[in-house]
Amino acid sequence: MKVGSPFPEGAGLLVVGGDAMIGYAMIREADRRGVPCWWTTRRPPRDNRALPLDLVEPPVAFAPPRGARVVVLVAAQARLQACEDDPALAARINVDAVRVLAHRFAALGLRVLLLSTSQVHQASRIRRGETAPPSPVNEYGRQKVRAEGIVTALPGGAVLRLTKVLEPDNALLSSWLAEMGGGRPIHPFHDMMMAPVSLAAAVDVILALAAQASAQGIYQFSASHDISYADAARYLARRGGWDEQRVMPRSFRDAGLTPVLAPAVTAMDVCRLSDALGIGAPAPEAALDAFLVARRNAISFPS
Repeated sequence: MKVGSPFPEGAGLLVVGGDAMIGYAMIREADRRGVPCWWTTRRPPRDNRALPLDLVEPPVAFAPPRGARVVVLVAAQARLQACEDDPALAARINVDAVRVLAHRFAALGLRVLLLSTSQVHQASRIRRGETAPPSPVNEYGRQKVRAEGIVTALPGGAVLRLTKVLEPDNALLSSWLAEMGGGRPIHPFHDMMMAPVSLAAAVDVILALAAQASAQGIYQFSASHDISYADAARYLARRGGWDEQRVMPRSFRDAGLTPVLAPAVTAMDVCRLSDALGIGAPAPEAALDAFLVARRNAISFPS
């Protein structure tokens, strides 16, 4: 199977976390492909396919729609600092709610796919494969390891770990473009790394795994290698036609961050994904290019 393969006829998709960036993009793409789709929301529902659900409260009464056959658990407290500041509250969303929902869905015969993170490998200094023991050093990573164990213990349960997913309206990178476009310097971190993938590429992979009935266990999707935030800024400057001297790097420590919140290595191996679906690791520059294309109409680029 390749990216973009269709869902089996009549198989519907439930997205738990339609308010999230990835969840919303999945809904739009499922609609475009004609896949029956429902989603949960913390906001007042404006569509009869939207189901109210707030994972801060125990989801004991939530029931999936009749047509759903696959569930993608997107919703999470993914802010690293928030997980460090209030781990108990974060665990109610990232672990406890996953346990309740995943077991209920599995008992009803639905396949469950959990979105996870490269933060489960943060302590590693090398690229890690799917079978490598997790080694998280922050609370978010530890909670995702627990959630992964819950889902992979279920029949047909699958996990997709993702590196940085670069959305078209990323606030940090958009501010870089605005500053450089205005002739002002920017100060990205030279010692914080990312292995970005575009939002569109991540959604393609998620839907491909969701459509693959035999997909089970842990998969990873990552750029082929890491790039520092400073190098990413320089790349955007070159592609945008701005003077690279406007990029004036600094250390994450200058911003008061700790290594727990600033991974030194984020790229992961994608061997299982490649073997199962024929999906390889894109270059990090592909995500940056996709971001620039999406932002080109909103930012004044030099002619």
